[in-house]
Amino acid sequence: MKTNSLTRIFLTCFMGAATCSSAMAQTVASGAVTIDNVQTNVENKRVDVAFRLNLNNLKLKAEQQLILTPLLAADGDTTALQPIIINGRSQQIRMQRAGKLDAKNMEGEQPIVVLRKNGTEQSIIYSQSVERMRPVEADQLQVLAAQDLCGCGDLKNQDRTLITTIDNLGAWMPALAFVKPAAEARKQRAEKGEAYLSFRVNKTDIVVDLFDNSRELAKITKTIDLVREDKNVQITGINIHGFASPDGPYANNERLARERAASLKNYVANLYPINAKLFSSNSTPEDWNGFRRKVQQSNLANKEEIIKISNSSLAPDDKDKRIRQLYPHDYAVIMSDIYPRLRHSDYTVSYTVRPFSVEEAKQ
Repeated sequence: MKTNSLTRIFLTCFMGAATCSSAMAQTVASGAVTIDNVQTNVENKRVDVAFRLNLNNLKLKAEQQLILTPLLAADGDTTALQPIIINGRSQQIRMQRAGKLDAKNMEGEQPIVVLRKNGTEQSIIYSQSVERMRPVEADQLQVLAAQDLCGCGDLKNQDRTLITTIDNLGAWMPALAFVKPAAEARKQRAEKGEAYLSFRVNKTDIVVDLFDNSRELAKITKTIDLVREDKNVQITGINIHGFASPDGPYANNERLARERAASLKNYVANLYPINAKLFSSNSTPEDWNGFRRKVQQSNLANKEEIIKISNSSLAPDDKDKRIRQLYPHDYAVIMSDIYPRLRHSDYTVSYTVRPFSVEEAKQ
């Protein structure tokens, strides 16, 4: 028996009870991966395990693959849980082509398969419930993580890291804590996203068949359609926020960001029989915040110095000029890889959800 739900984690913890244990972060894979927010629950033969796997510091080569297998161990009895496979790019493609992304292992478990994107923040929420082959009678139950970076697949010879220990299993009695959510006078929600539209040089009109524009426009309309088709919600606003990149004169970027956002707003508004007053647009002339995030995530040789310049009190045009003059090789990468990703339009579809009766909420 297994589940991806975290519902069973919300339990009241008593002194000496073997449930809701939360361990300090444990490191595996040579310190590159951490496990925290560990939660456990034991009831008769069933054991629930949940934790968060943080991959932020993990760097995998394209051909590499890391397999982490959580284990339950007590009195010499070991049970393997659903494995987690973390792939480099080439390994992910190889598994996909071979149809192995959904394949089950010898124990009948279908692994969680994740593509590691080096240099980005990634985490995995893991949750599984299992039925042990015999009653849980041991004084302690250990939750371990076996790691395989060689692809040998032999759990017995793999390095193991202790995630947490559950004590006093026989004395545990479940005590469910039901939390009633606070009533909301007005249930306000929003769906958000980013679209990367291409424009002709110094132009602001929408050209649907220019590069990938049709696909990017579809992202916006799909979000709006998703909300419109829900009979339980009512749209209260659709906003387009346009951003320009720091290259070029600031005054021109200010105009382009403002007018392109307005053009996109008008284009989308004309597609729907929605009150025009619900549509709005605003703009940020140059997305320096996004610039700093992407430079920090990059492999630029002088990224720390470039970030300092971007945070300085210089005028926007002078910041761009100084980076170009001091670090010409890095600037060439910025022009080709970073600036284009700063020309984007953020869209927000705001809506309210109607109140539900108790019977409707049950459904």
